[in-house]
Amino acid sequence: MGQDAEVRQPACHGICVKALDGTVLSQNLKCIEICGDMRGQICGKGCMLNRAAHPDFPAVDEGVCHLSGIWSDGHLVDAVLINDGENLTTYLLDKQSTVDRKLFLLSPYGLSDAEKNVTELLLAGRTNREIATALYISMSTVRTHLGNIYKKVPKEIRILFFR
Repeated sequence: MGQDAEVRQPACHGICVKALDGTVLSQNLKCIEICGDMRGQICGKGCMLNRAAHPDFPAVDEGVCHLSGIWSDGHLVDAVLINDGENLTTYLLDKQSTVDRKLFLLSPYGLSDAEKNVTELLLAGRTNREIATALYISMSTVRTHLGNIYKKVPKEIRILFFR
C-alpha cells in the first residue's frame, strides 16, 4: 500500500513508522493530527523528545517501551514504541478526548472551576506535585481540592475515573 493510500484511511489511533535515526517514513491521519505532517523529516516531537534528550532512552534498544502522559503539539498522549531493529514504530493514543469525556460525565457533580482544573490534570495522570506546579498552587491546596472533589463525586465513579 502506498503512502498516500495509508494517509487516507480513517484512524482512531496514531501510527508512525520511523527509521532508527528518527526519520519519519509514514504516518496515519491521527498521527498527523497529533504531531503534524513529519514524513521525510527527523522527528523531535512527543515520544522522540525523550529519545533526543536521553541517548540511553529505552526506545534506542530493540524491544518495546511505553510512555504515559506525554505532550505532542498540545495533545496529551500515551505512546508505545516498538523497535524491531530496523524501524521504530510508534502507536499513539490521544488521551485528551478521554479526559474531556470524563470531565463531561463529571459535570452533574457541581465541581468548581478550580476543582475541574485539578480533575483534568488528575485524569491526565499527573501527580499531586505536578498538579500543584502546573496550577501554581500549593500541595495543601491540591489536597483540599481533591478532598472536595472526592466528597462530591460518588465512590463508584471515583474508583472508575481516578485509578
